This record gives sequence, structure tokens and C-alpha cells, in this order.
Amino acid sequence: MKVNTIALAILSTFSIGAYANNAVLNVEGQIQINGQTVIGTDGKVVANALPSSSGVAINLDKYGMQLGVYTYQYTDMYNSDLTCTDVDRYISDSSYEYSGECKDSSDNAISGYSSTWVDNGDGTETDSWTDFYGNSGTQTKKVEVLTDYDSLVTIGTTTSYLERSTIESTTSEWGQVGDESFYSRTKTVVGLIESVEVAGKTYRDCILMANVRNWSRATDLDMYCADVGLVAQTSNSIGQNYRLVSFEPNNTRSTQSLNSQSYSGSDKTSADKARAEMQKARSQD
Repeated sequence: MKVNTIALAILSTFSIGAYANNAVLNVEGQIQINGQTVIGTDGKVVANALPSSSGVAINLDKYGMQLGVYTYQYTDMYNSDLTCTDVDRYISDSSYEYSGECKDSSDNAISGYSSTWVDNGDGTETDSWTDFYGNSGTQTKKVEVLTDYDSLVTIGTTTSYLERSTIESTTSEWGQVGDESFYSRTKTVVGLIESVEVAGKTYRDCILMANVRNWSRATDLDMYCADVGLVAQTSNSIGQNYRLVSFEPNNTRSTQSLNSQSYSGSDKTSADKARAEMQKARSQD
């Protein structure tokens, strides 16, 4: 019997047994068959144990953002005469900064927005922001993750993230203490890219991912490359020709994955919402 068949049989047995007899089977460590791990310590079936009908297994952690500074450029979606720059600073697993600015052909700043995100380590996160006109605010929210991204997916498989947050303190008019909200986002790998050239640099081992943004509900087709992260967007919900122009890694350690909560906080919350506020500011100018 093939390993993947055995692995699925084991999982089926666990489910049936628990359902029929209300029993619990607790296994500490990995489950192996003939020396090959089929279920890891995290309780997930490993890639080589998946049946062949599932297609190519993709480890999303490999394509996550790294610690360091990313600079993106694009043409404003509202005014093609404006050139915009986004800078993402992944400082640590618990700290992230964003700044965005659009300039006209005379190099005059037309709009801008900056924000910081901090995981306080106690189940709360703090966001602070300043807009182009000097308005600013700070909010601390209690965050409960209801469902998290999967690390291992196949092409066409959708993975999702859902959280519930409650405002604990705020200096902003956007929301009051006690206000509760949900944040959701989905990702689907729709293709594999052997190599791609972006802004004069060639990246290898990339994936094309469909991301549904919580703030706009638009589906962006984004390209992520191994050991780098996001290198380009092929759709225009943020701006035209959105591309990575420079990446300065912090090589002290590797970063977050697409499914770790620390990465989720920066990717899904600050980076995502910061861009939403930047778009809102530009649309009102």
C-alpha cells in the first residue's frame, strides 16, 4: 500500500473512531510509516504523503516576506501622471512600518500615509498612523484568530484567514472602545512561475497568487518568489505596474511565513490596511 494511501487511511480512522465512540487518540511527535513521516508534529499531513491527485504541493512559507526593507513603485490608479512609492519595513516578528507617497511630474508630493504595527505579546496589537495632512491616531485592539492560513496547499486550493478584533483604547475618531470587527482574507495559488524579470532583476521559483483583499474585496493576482516575497502585482486594484524595485534584507534571521500569526499581523493587517488608507486618501484629493 502506498504511503499516501496509508496516511489518508489513518486520518479517516481517527475521524471515524472519534465520531463513533467519542474517543480521543493523542500522539506526541510525528507519525511515520517505514521511516517516512506522514504526519508532522504540527498535526498536518506532509507534502510527500499527499495523494498524487492533489497535484503539486506548495509550501507557502517559502514565499513569505523576509525581514528587511521593500520598496515598490507604481502609477497612481486615479491619476496616471502621479508616480507612487510604497516602503514596507519588516523589522521583526512583532514590528512593522509602512510609508507611502505619490508625487507629480515636478516631484511634488501630492499624497502620503505612514503607519506602524506592533504585536504587544499579550494578545493585543497596536496600530499608529499619520496621513498627508498631519492627522494621526493610535489604536490598540485585542485580536482573536478564528482561522489561520494553511502552510501547505496545492494549485487551486484556497486558504483563508479570519480574525475578530475589539478596540481596547484609541485616540482616533475611527471607532470607539469596545467596537468589534472581523477581518478576513483569502489566498489561492493559481500558477507556478519558473522565472520572471521585474524592474530589471530576475527572480526564480515563483508563484502566482490570487489574493482577495478585505478592504476592497478586489482580487489581486500577485507574484511571490522564493526567499523574497511579493515582487509584483498583475492587477491594478492598488496601482498600475506595481513592482518591487529594491529589497534590502536583514540577514540576522529568517522571517515570518504566510501562515504564522506574526506574519499575518503585518501582512494582512498593517500592510493591507495601510494601503487601503493610502488609496482612500488619494481618492479624496
